Amino acid sequence: MSRLNELWHRGAEDDWEEAVRQYWTIPGVSSQRALEEQMDHIHESRMTVLNDVDRFYEFLKDELYPWKMDRQHITPQQGNLDRYHRSTPGGIDRLRHSLLTNVSRWGNVGVDGVYKRMSVVGGMGIPVASGCLALLFPEHFGTLDRFCLRGLLTVEGHTITEYLRDTEEVPHNPDHFFDKYEDALRLHVAKLITVLYREKASELNARYDTAVWTPRRVEKVVWTLRDS
Repeated sequence: MSRLNELWHRGAEDDWEEAVRQYWTIPGVSSQRALEEQMDHIHESRMTVLNDVDRFYEFLKDELYPWKMDRQHITPQQGNLDRYHRSTPGGIDRLRHSLLTNVSRWGNVGVDGVYKRMSVVGGMGIPVASGCLALLFPEHFGTLDRFCLRGLLTVEGHTITEYLRDTEEVPHNPDHFFDKYEDALRLHVAKLITVLYREKASELNARYDTAVWTPRRVEKVVWTLRDS
């Protein structure tokens, strides 16, 4: 039985908190600690980020992409973002305005549409789009990538995680599942995992009589314990 599965079903509050603390010790996080801490607090100034198109573009290119992407992909995908920005007048501004005005109204039903809208932006795709949403709106979103998929595939006894295991493309190749942009299955899985993050955050807050748990915090635990 995986550590994540054990924690998911029987973990005490201290166990969950310890898993969040462990997030900061993972090599991929600790090696860029300053950037990680900066991104962990970006939601506190999200109105500044979203109120100006130039600041939003700067956030995407110079902060989000270096934070979420593997090192070898950062420069090429920054180039894709720049080309999108030049070839699609107003595209970045429309995305900015959509995030600024709609996020509080995006319930579970509309989540796949959110990712479809964002994944067309140059170099973004579902993993980076989810990172953008998780950083700016941690109370609504957590990141979605191959690491989280690997972790959630070890969680038993939930309809969503059972669906993931029963969907051949997910367990067959979780490391490349999100590589295809705007694919209906990928968008559906992104929606389901977002729902799962939200449900777990609500459950933990109710169980421990607190308000600290968010989809982003739950995702950090999944990301941390993915291979243990």
